[in-house]
Amino acid sequence: MRAYKTISCSVTGYRKKLDDLPCEDATKVLHTLKGTLIAVADGHGDKRCLFASTGARLATKAACEILKLYLKAVAGDAAAYWNSLRREIAMDIAKTFAYYVLSDYKSRCKERITEQEVLELQQHIREYFKQSDKSLTPSELREKFINRKRLDDKLSKILFLYGTTVRASVLTDSYIFNCALGDGDTIAVINGCVEWLLPQTEAYGCETASLCEPFETVMDSFMFSFVECKSFAYQCDDVVRDTSVFVPALILSTDGFRNSFFSSSLFEKKVLDITEAAQMNKKESRVSNLKLLYEKLSMESVFQDDISTIFAIRKKKI
Repeated sequence: MRAYKTISCSVTGYRKKLDDLPCEDATKVLHTLKGTLIAVADGHGDKRCLFASTGARLATKAACEILKLYLKAVAGDAAAYWNSLRREIAMDIAKTFAYYVLSDYKSRCKERITEQEVLELQQHIREYFKQSDKSLTPSELREKFINRKRLDDKLSKILFLYGTTVRASVLTDSYIFNCALGDGDTIAVINGCVEWLLPQTEAYGCETASLCEPFETVMDSFMFSFVECKSFAYQCDDVVRDTSVFVPALILSTDGFRNSFFSSSLFEKKVLDITEAAQMNKKESRVSNLKLLYEKLSMESVFQDDISTIFAIRKKKI
């Protein structure tokens, strides 16, 4: 049985609606036998990032697919497993995103890239962190360096067009694993309080990191957390046991959600209100109602940005 139910909601920012521009956020939920995978991405508002809305969608797809592969291979100590593979996870998400971007760019801009260039860039991505297994002469080293720089420059220009942040989580019955690149929020409701499971990024700021950055920078900019959340049981009178180890809700959101409030306390109160409504299956937590709420928040906020959230609510066990 799935340990969590999810409520995913995304709206286009009020300013973009007036300019007839698309929402540059994306969300994705993937249920597997071992757990639930969720991801949100915030495409850059920079006008030079022409395909940011597509980039956000590709980022959530890449994150969920990579985390699904790692989740399938979990054995033994889950905390040790996930914590020891952080760099590999970041690298695989970034590389998979780059593959998806190349495929999309090839279909969009056939006149700007040849089939041979696509193949070269794909090989470049695959072998980015591999060391050469043979000795090279100075002239060969120079040629290799020049070729790598040429491919780096070409790939960077393409990735920039799809600039986006991403944050994703693995939710199982016994633990939560989080990873994130860039701004937004990964928070949990624990004992009636909102707790940041990853460092709180600056509100009203620009992207702190991006999937369009060089691979080396991307690897070092990813944030991770692993949280134990042991199973719980409900007694007949609905009194919760072991509340100290119970994580009833996890929320992923782009920065447009928190930036819509004048203070952190108002933001936290709204998160708690939505979580409580979802736990009680009240209409306030339905996607249609959340969309109305987010549209109102976007219209009244300073930035009038896109807003996207995923609420993952722990199911009750009887």
